[in-house]
Amino acid sequence: MNIVGYDSASYTEGLGIRVAVWVSGCPHHCRGCFNAHYFDPKKGTPFSEKHLDKILQDLDNSYIDGISLLGGEPLAPYNIEGMYSIICAIRERFGNTKTIWVYTGYLFEEVPDYIKDSVDYIMDGKYEKDNPTKKPFRGSDNQCLYVKKDGIWHKVD
Repeated sequence: MNIVGYDSASYTEGLGIRVAVWVSGCPHHCRGCFNAHYFDPKKGTPFSEKHLDKILQDLDNSYIDGISLLGGEPLAPYNIEGMYSIICAIRERFGNTKTIWVYTGYLFEEVPDYIKDSVDYIMDGKYEKDNPTKKPFRGSDNQCLYVKKDGIWHKVD
């Protein structure tokens, strides 16, 4: 898994102030994708303990609400293990005090249960250039936000 972008205090990648991590590689290749330059999984810097330490350090700030995992495609076969290691490290250190968002082109039903069990928000669906939206945090109107409350997933329009 390679890191291609990082923001220690993003205001646009989900609710609140969030750490945002972008990984490279995307099997979807959506036409008009804003991050098409991240399609190649070899782009960027290999994820390391140094990256994880930085993520955990930045999340430790009281004004940070959580983390957003983006791409590329964070749940691509070559990224999912690394993403899960980040998720597990966050849960181990912060419990449920920091929220975890995953942006994926896969449909909610395709997201593995172990990921669903570990995160709080999933934005699903491939980007559709000709399907604009005014809904927050989405690139196109087909994309759906799922929120987990009390262990139950809810689709939010």
